[in-house]
Amino acid sequence: MANNEKTHAKNLEHVRIAISIVLSIGARFTPTNEMIFLAVLQDFEGDIDAAMQTINAALPAEENAIDARMAAFKLVSKRVTRILKAAKGQGLSPEFIGNLRTSANKIRGIRVTPKLADDPTTPDTDESAQSHSSSNRTYAGILEALDHLSEQLKSNPAYNPNEEEHKTATIDAWIAELNALNQAAIDAKAPVRAAREARREVMYNPTTGVIPRMQMLKEYVGSILEPNDSRYVQLRKLSFTLPRSLQ
Repeated sequence: MANNEKTHAKNLEHVRIAISIVLSIGARFTPTNEMIFLAVLQDFEGDIDAAMQTINAALPAEENAIDARMAAFKLVSKRVTRILKAAKGQGLSPEFIGNLRTSANKIRGIRVTPKLADDPTTPDTDESAQSHSSSNRTYAGILEALDHLSEQLKSNPAYNPNEEEHKTATIDAWIAELNALNQAAIDAKAPVRAAREARREVMYNPTTGVIPRMQMLKEYVGSILEPNDSRYVQLRKLSFTLPRSLQ
């Protein structure tokens, strides 16, 4: 994404240079295609700049929401481990502890079942490659597994810790906070996505975007200036690139 943003910025910079070259040509610049009229080019540059400013304005909210979610979820594994220890510390049944451990391992990203070894008697099949971890390391997966862990705890009346942080009501409130942070991060992406789509439509429209427009401008300027004119040479050297994400 960083390289794409550099490409957008460079394209805008080159549009501005192209406009300055047009201004230097003066009265000789009289194209017939409206797309490269000076005033239209200036409006085009303004539209690109406005689209990029909209993205820049939306990005901090997205970054802050993502950072807040990441910081909160980094603490999940440690807290789940403490909850599991709290259950063990109450002397609950080995079967119940085993089920809790399975849920906790899914949340913490620990393999629940051993990885299959490759069977040398089946050379056409790599069993180890077919063995998938059953951990839930996506945010949605972690939240789903936490809900399951909470329901397991509430299903056992013998789970009744004195510590507030280990009580099921507190755990449910914590899960609700994580859900809210995850949803906030998801919601914060929408304005940035919409702003990028708007920029794409302005800058990279296949008919009116920067690449066909600037190519037309180069051809026209080449028709009114000598090949060795420094302004034409400079314009011809300006590159306008389609970002990799759009190729």
